[in-house]
Amino acid sequence: MSRTVTLIKGLQKNVEQDGKNEQEGFDKFACWCEKTMERKAKDINDAKELITEMEVLMKKLNGEIASHGAEIAQLEKDIAQNNEAVQDATELRNKENKEYVAEKTETEQCLGALGAAIEVLKGAGTKKSFLQSIRAAELMSVVAGVKTALKHRVVQSLSEQDVQIINHFVAKPDDFVAKKATAMAQVNGPNPFGDYAPQSDQITGILKSMEDAFNADLAKDKSAEDDAQKSFDELMATKKQERETLEATQQKQETDHAAKTKSLSESTVTRDDTADQLAADEKFFDNTKEACQVKATQWSVRTRLRTEELTAFRWPLGNCRAMRRREHSKTPSRHLSRLGRSASRWSAAAIAQTPTIS
Repeated sequence: MSRTVTLIKGLQKNVEQDGKNEQEGFDKFACWCEKTMERKAKDINDAKELITEMEVLMKKLNGEIASHGAEIAQLEKDIAQNNEAVQDATELRNKENKEYVAEKTETEQCLGALGAAIEVLKGAGTKKSFLQSIRAAELMSVVAGVKTALKHRVVQSLSEQDVQIINHFVAKPDDFVAKKATAMAQVNGPNPFGDYAPQSDQITGILKSMEDAFNADLAKDKSAEDDAQKSFDELMATKKQERETLEATQQKQETDHAAKTKSLSESTVTRDDTADQLAADEKFFDNTKEACQVKATQWSVRTRLRTEELTAFRWPLGNCRAMRRREHSKTPSRHLSRLGRSASRWSAAAIAQTPTIS
């Protein structure tokens, strides 16, 4: 009987020790489940927040990129308009300057002709015959120069009478050769210009007035040209500064556009990668949760079986005295047989259901 009790107690101790070992293993597994699911839950939550953050950022970047694109397009248009305005102003200035140079050249030629005519006419009446003091070809050249001057706009400022006298001089320069009034009257009739002698003084005075008018017109044109050139230079300086500002703004807009386009690309990659990782984490979380639940159910069954075995050990030990009275009994009691069968059954179940910690 003593050996039987010792055997039962030994079996009970083994079962209890196995229970402690398995409990430690299951506790480690349960701790792993808890920490792993907690970590994965945090990863999943962080991933969802990051995806939301990236989507908000991407929406903002898309709007800003579109805005930069519109700004760049407008700046390109403004720069083109600036260049066009500069080109138009330059063409107009060149045209005006060309006209001024041509007008100046014409006016200077007229002044030269008038000056030559005045110099020639200064000698009229000092000798017996005007034709004796100059050659006929020289007179014709002077007349041609005065005739050209009559086509200039400055002539419009002369009186009608002065224009008639100049036209008379151009048509008949010999009429202004110094002769006595009587001789003129005999040949040509009454002198239409009175007894003024020499008549060259009269035409000379008119030509000097024309010369003054031409000089005044030349000075006026020069002042207008200087003002036009000054305005053009100021316009060019303004347009240059405007273009530089536009180009600097365009460069900044293009730099920001490129940087935000790159940021959008990176954000898109981050969002997509995070979404992929989120899907993997959610799958892992679900699988782990299911595995942990299965293990927990198995552990519950295992704990129940172990409790039943320990209960089976307590019953025969409480009846040891009764079993000792059976002095002639050579076989274990039926309770010991029952205990042995139960222990064998529990050991088989324990081996089949031993938890595996991964």
